[in-house]
Amino acid sequence: MQAQSLLGSARALDRRLDDLLSATVLAGDPAAWDDAAVVRTTLTDVAEQLRAGAPFPTGGDPAPRDEAFVGLLAALDERDRPTPERVAAALDGGERALDRLRETGRVEVAGSRVVVPLGRDPAGSNWWALLEYLRDSVADLAGKASRVRGRVVVDGADAALVAAWDSVVERLDALETVLDETTANGRYAERSVAAGDGPEQFVAWAADQFRSQQ
Repeated sequence: MQAQSLLGSARALDRRLDDLLSATVLAGDPAAWDDAAVVRTTLTDVAEQLRAGAPFPTGGDPAPRDEAFVGLLAALDERDRPTPERVAAALDGGERALDRLRETGRVEVAGSRVVVPLGRDPAGSNWWALLEYLRDSVADLAGKASRVRGRVVVDGADAALVAAWDSVVERLDALETVLDETTANGRYAERSVAAGDGPEQFVAWAADQFRSQQ
């Protein structure tokens, strides 16, 4: 599994929400219906991707925050075609920073692609940094979705459309909570997340809830 799949889902949601927020009126816009459905489906897919990535690495103290790696995730998140050259240009330290991440095994370069592997890292450095990055991204998405929902209400949309966006906001809030709880507790093998369950069970619960509400 690679980080790009999760980052790409978050980026796609962000663009849809930005497009809706830039619209003049949402109540009569078919995109408001279509995008609500797409966002719900995408969030279900994100939860399923997280479930597929389990079990998450656990045990030991979390690694210190690596700003270069966080910058790499941001570069991948913000670019449709993140070539090594474009990614390096976005990093503090440029090519030297990218080379250091390659030398430590946190990133791979395959031709014109920059790959962040998630399955070959026993300490979980890439996983936890990605989950923390996604946690912050989802918090931003939840804020934007709430603004869309507010616009739908102000524009006088019917109750069904308001309910659809209520569902979107609820799912984003739930996913933010899942990521917050998972990143807060998941690195420690001896600590539980909720009701005696570990992070994998909490993620699985969210995926099941999202799937049942499709």
